[in-house]
Amino acid sequence: PRISWLPPNWGQAYRDGRRRKLYVAPPGKGSRVVFHRENVERIEGRRLYPMDQHGLHLGHECIKQWPGWLPKDWMIGYFKVRDTVKVCFLSPKGARFQDRKGVLDSLNPDRGKRKPTKLNPKRKRKPKKKPINIVLGEFAHRMAFKLRQRAIFSLRDSLAFHAEGEDELPDTCDIFRSFTYEEFDQCFAPPLGDVTTPPAHWPEGLEV
Repeated sequence: PRISWLPPNWGQAYRDGRRRKLYVAPPGKGSRVVFHRENVERIEGRRLYPMDQHGLHLGHECIKQWPGWLPKDWMIGYFKVRDTVKVCFLSPKGARFQDRKGVLDSLNPDRGKRKPTKLNPKRKRKPKKKPINIVLGEFAHRMAFKLRQRAIFSLRDSLAFHAEGEDELPDTCDIFRSFTYEEFDQCFAPPLGDVTTPPAHWPEGLEV
């Protein structure tokens, strides 16, 4: 597949049967052969980020392979929050979700719900143990208080995170790029497609 950060018109090649990937610049940039992303950035004169086949910036959360848990009749979309590009998932009915949990919960509303447990009347309940009174010093009291506070804050952040993940994205989110399953395959297809003959402007000794 195409390297997600490789600019349009660049090529991916191999040399002498080795599987180390090389990058070939377009004719307008001298058809130079380089080995690393940094070299490509130097020739382009800019930082490179994941992009579609037309050069549209998709951000650091760019998905390079269709997730196995995402149905093929859904879509993958990209929207901006301030200057950050975020990914989301669009259902066939137009609902928008920002993570895997939201997608799976929408596909199976009963997912994650605990089944009611049946009480066994023959099972004997264990008698409650008497609490043990432990005398703590002042330092131990302070440490216990800090640990309790830390556990409360951690639980509060976790609940806030999951609550945020379960909500659908508002319709006001401006989705500037979206892919169906077929468009996704086309976006990250090899630059030369199924061609096995190197282009004429490539230096000798390179293989597709």
